[in-house]
Amino acid sequence: RSEMADESTMNSENRAAALLASSVRPAYASADRRNSASTMTTCPSSPPPNKEKNFIKGFTEDLKTMGESMMWHKEPSIMNPAHVTIYLQKGYKKSNGIFCTPRLVWKDEVKNKKFGIDVFNIRALKRADALQLEDFPFAMPGRTVCLYLNDGACFVFEAGTEDDAFRFVRGIRWLVARLSFNLVIGNLDVSSELLDLGVDDTYKSPRPTMMEFDWSRAMDDATEQLVEHALSSHVI
Repeated sequence: RSEMADESTMNSENRAAALLASSVRPAYASADRRNSASTMTTCPSSPPPNKEKNFIKGFTEDLKTMGESMMWHKEPSIMNPAHVTIYLQKGYKKSNGIFCTPRLVWKDEVKNKKFGIDVFNIRALKRADALQLEDFPFAMPGRTVCLYLNDGACFVFEAGTEDDAFRFVRGIRWLVARLSFNLVIGNLDVSSELLDLGVDDTYKSPRPTMMEFDWSRAMDDATEQLVEHALSSHVI
């Protein structure tokens, strides 16, 4: 990352990252655990411990390659939800030359339609209880997750087990927190894990100057979108 950014810009990025971090703060305990307050001590304003790093890397790789099998409750009171597989898609350069941020993507096989969510557009992600699923009587509490976007939209997905739901929520929260933190501090090695320049993922340092410029551009674009989403979000 360039060191020419002025202080006001860096302050804005840090405030935005802190705001986003508050909405995706990793939670180690499920909603029904009474000691959740004491276990939510790790904040994305600092790097995660080694144990969490291993979990994040494993979860991220699984989500990119195998995906997460879910049942999508598209509408209330629907008895037969759609079976979908959610994948993590790396950020890539669009036709206008701007890099987009990583996305969660899935496909409705019945309608042959693809859906995608910018990971920085996620306002909140939580396991749902019976009260939250009042309009979705066929969704199972505990193993169902509600994914809220900044515009108020909500997606309801049901995992195979409660453990799967807990892992998905925990993993996505950590994924967003880890990426946002490393974008703000300019950590190329970590940020490049979720940004696609069309080069071999195993390409290591030293990198050619032009590639360094492309990585910097990708990180700048992703950071700008992080800031925009964070400043427009409201934690629920």
